[in-house]
Amino acid sequence: MTARLQTLGDATGIFIGGFMIKSRYIVAFSVLLTVVIVASVFTYNKNYHVALRENTEAVENLTDSIQHQYDTVFLQICSNVEYTIEMLNHEDMVDHIIEQQASSSIYIEDFIIIKDTGEVIGAGQDEIDLSMARPFFIDEENTMCAGMIESETVDNKFYAVNKITKPNGESYLLLVGLNYKYINAVISPGSITAFDSYPYLLSNDGYFLYHPDKDIYGKNIFIHKELVKKEAGLSESDYQTLINTIAKDQRFNYNAYHIEKVAFSRNLQTFRGTIILAANYTEMKNIQYIATVRTVVPLIICSFIGAYVFIRYIYLMKYTDYFTEVKNNRAFRKHYAKESSGKDKLVILKINNVISSDGQYTFNDDQVFYKISSYFRSFSSLYKDMYRISRIHYAFVLEGKRSEMLKIIKKLKENLLHRSDESLFLRGEVLMLSLDAKGPIQDIDSFVLNQVEDYYEPLNMSRERLIYDYSMMLNEYNENIHKKNIVESMILNNDIEPYFQSIVDLKNKETFKYEVLMRPKNIVQLLPEEIIQIAEENGWVESIDKSIIKQAMYFYNKVLVEKRKRLKLSINLSGKSINNSTVEYLMNMVKKCDVKTKDITIEITETAAFENLEESIRKLRYLSSQGFKLAIDDFGTGYAHVELLSKLEVDYVKIDGVFVNNAEKDERKIKTLNALVYLAKNYNTKVIAEYVESSAIIKILEKLEVEYGQGFYFDKPMNIATFINKEL
Repeated sequence: MTARLQTLGDATGIFIGGFMIKSRYIVAFSVLLTVVIVASVFTYNKNYHVALRENTEAVENLTDSIQHQYDTVFLQICSNVEYTIEMLNHEDMVDHIIEQQASSSIYIEDFIIIKDTGEVIGAGQDEIDLSMARPFFIDEENTMCAGMIESETVDNKFYAVNKITKPNGESYLLLVGLNYKYINAVISPGSITAFDSYPYLLSNDGYFLYHPDKDIYGKNIFIHKELVKKEAGLSESDYQTLINTIAKDQRFNYNAYHIEKVAFSRNLQTFRGTIILAANYTEMKNIQYIATVRTVVPLIICSFIGAYVFIRYIYLMKYTDYFTEVKNNRAFRKHYAKESSGKDKLVILKINNVISSDGQYTFNDDQVFYKISSYFRSFSSLYKDMYRISRIHYAFVLEGKRSEMLKIIKKLKENLLHRSDESLFLRGEVLMLSLDAKGPIQDIDSFVLNQVEDYYEPLNMSRERLIYDYSMMLNEYNENIHKKNIVESMILNNDIEPYFQSIVDLKNKETFKYEVLMRPKNIVQLLPEEIIQIAEENGWVESIDKSIIKQAMYFYNKVLVEKRKRLKLSINLSGKSINNSTVEYLMNMVKKCDVKTKDITIEITETAAFENLEESIRKLRYLSSQGFKLAIDDFGTGYAHVELLSKLEVDYVKIDGVFVNNAEKDERKIKTLNALVYLAKNYNTKVIAEYVESSAIIKILEKLEVEYGQGFYFDKPMNIATFINKEL
């Protein structure tokens, strides 16, 4: 037995020194390396195209962004033109009206009116060929932006033709002089340089209203076909591909300027035109090729290094406990359980419990077992070898007489019952046995547990209770880890979407505004409140708040552009999100989406989570000064709400639903409601009640002079699709 132990030590030493590598590990290394190389070859093509698709999608998203900016500008222009038409249809001072309206917008330079009688009114009539306007009288109905007429004297200026019929049947053309130099200066399409890309704007009748090539800018793709083909280096098929994208939303590939392009076209919603963004597809492919090579080569190098390290330490790790660096059960079985010389004696220690000096149960802490193992090494002269044969069992190998076993048992017993190591107290059991010639030990745990000699130290709680507490704690820990992983995955994959719930005026029972609520896109076994709590605890709530802000602002703009309607929204913002980054992000989204700040209410949640109350109040005052409304959410559930109300002027307080739900059945809740309403009214703040679910609750709220209500009695939270169908 002693000889076999020495062989293990020599083999391990030779291996660590690098003088011996077993043949099976060389084979394993070769197989692993082959798998890595083959996998790299097979996955290269897929990874290349996946990344290329992602870059292409980035270009598409950029196209959508430019479309949105142009739509926003043209929406303002359309609003101005519609107002001008309204005035012209009901007033007679035509010269004064068009002069006044032309000066009301930086994008509109002048108006020209051509009546069906032939009369022309407007300062810019000398800039255009009036004969080009006559065909537009053919349209029988009113037509907005029926076509474009180029100014003959001013660069970058085009007249948008609108056919108008007055209520008295009189028809006229209203030509709106637009200087695209100013429009393009605001949007700055020339600043886009990603993947050597550039946008251009085409009216649906073919005019290039923006193009980075000055020789093409202002030309008509139909009228100046040959010039456009020559300057852009277009073949006939590429030319046909280009004109077929006008007034369509699609992706297409073509060659221009002797370079392969990938392009996206978007039909504008507020103007008869098409925005096209073309990117250098050859450059995109080359960049991705280089990036993929840079990824694969380090991967192969790291695989070589990793395989080498793996093979170098696999043997040692196989026979060593990871946490305590003590030889493990595999080593014990290999060298002592296969056969016995009849000389070795074993002292097996079972640790039932570990308690710190402050009485805390630390049995589940691997660091504790590392300290225990270190302590056992301090009297290594008493034994030949030590093994950790299970999580709670240690085996000490002795060579000699039974008296040697009694020495180490006395040492263990003394330390188990009367002394501590770094403030750790142990309770355990010891067993003495000999490895005789009867054969191997097949199940060391069962063998030990069935033949123990007990040495217990009295504790305040029973062994059964300790086991129960550990099991419960372990289950709770695993459940929390699972929930945390779900929330982290939701945030990383942006699996979050806004839901909308009405806030209703209790006087006229009409919707006053909509609260934007966070909901997971996919079904998960977590309530929204749990998701927010986990995000708060792990510092992720700012990401959730920003995602909801972005989606809510985009939806606001979508409704504005498509329905000409401005929504009033109430958006939640956690106390931990009140910082420079979130405030700046909110202001940027408001500007980007043409949102009026007076339409947005910021609901402050988790006010107790403010890291710096005074600094947070300063930021909230800034938002208020920019026109945002402020509201305190979950009012009444903590002192932090009252403190914030006393230091900050807010527009609304939202009484937590716990005080509203079933209040008609609980007189104490009604008294609490009355006190909260009274407190809010003293600060001239309007009140919103949550969890309104019955007419009886509404009657109570009306008596308390609560202005607004929110809850299932009015409607349930709606996703965007349901909201559009029901509310718009």
